[in-house]
Amino acid sequence: MSSIDYTNRNEWISFNSSQKLRNRLEANLQNKLVKNFESLFPENWLLGFKFLYEYNWHPVPNRPDKGRNDIILTNGKGIFAVVETKVLNSYSSSYQKLRDVKRQATNYKTMFLERFADDPAVIAVIGVWVTDNYLIGFSNEIDKVIAKAVEPDYPHLLGYL
Repeated sequence: MSSIDYTNRNEWISFNSSQKLRNRLEANLQNKLVKNFESLFPENWLLGFKFLYEYNWHPVPNRPDKGRNDIILTNGKGIFAVVETKVLNSYSSSYQKLRDVKRQATNYKTMFLERFADDPAVIAVIGVWVTDNYLIGFSNEIDKVIAKAVEPDYPHLLGYL
């Protein structure tokens, strides 16, 4: 997993810097997530997901009309976080964008689960959404519990997450 992370992080630098100006704010937010800023969220919800598994993921290959997910992180032990980001303070309604990011996080999580349903390396997948004012949310309460359990300093009952 660390070799995938290393490759993706190196490619990320070039991909992220090539984003158009209107996407720059969202690219900056994604960059903070990829670089794992500890100060980004008070609860450090995503710190356990230290590997960059994929970015700019197209859930349906060769079908850009089906959308693209922003970032997929993993803890390296089979738990994946499908992360969707959105800048709320730009061109359209903040309420609409917040609703969109929540829906997209859930949809991309579902698509990831469908695509990797038979892959034994995928144990759990959570849907996560993040906004530029550092709101973070999850597709459901179970996803939030899983994210907390993957946190590095969380005392695990089984001791291996």
